[in-house]
Amino acid sequence: MACLLCVNKSGKSINVYKENRLINKVGTIGNREIFVVTGVEGGYYIQFRGPNLKLTEGWLGNPSGEDFEMMIQYYPYGSATINGTKYKTYIMKRTMNVYTAAANYWGKVAAGMLVATNSSYCGDTHPTWKSVDYVKSTAGNWVKVDGDGYDHGFVDFDLGNGSMPSNVAMYGSW
Repeated sequence: MACLLCVNKSGKSINVYKENRLINKVGTIGNREIFVVTGVEGGYYIQFRGPNLKLTEGWLGNPSGEDFEMMIQYYPYGSATINGTKYKTYIMKRTMNVYTAAANYWGKVAAGMLVATNSSYCGDTHPTWKSVDYVKSTAGNWVKVDGDGYDHGFVDFDLGNGSMPSNVAMYGSW
């Protein structure tokens, strides 16, 4: 399974457990808080900002309900048509590094600028990096993120420093 950037839209906090048998609670994910699903086998294996404010791993079990549409692709900031393709956009709250798909530094995206993508994928080796196709420059131009033989790259969404709408580095409409 690919790594996915997700948001809790259930309207309530969801418990996270150390084991997939849902024992030994290690924390909770609050309503509208982002997290990363890194595996699915008898539940969702995730990385989230734990009670100690550090990245923590755990299991969600099988949350359900019509409000638990968790992939961020359902909650973009807006949209933009670039070279004939309509993309979902997300706003950057802080200036963050952008990387090629091979994890080489590509550049930065400035605070207040947008990134464009149609996926919820994160990096397999860097789960706090979100897959992006374009970044909007401070001059107002869409710039393709590519390199190292790939047609996409990644932006660091800084999960280690914030996971709620008020402090996450990349935000949509959740």
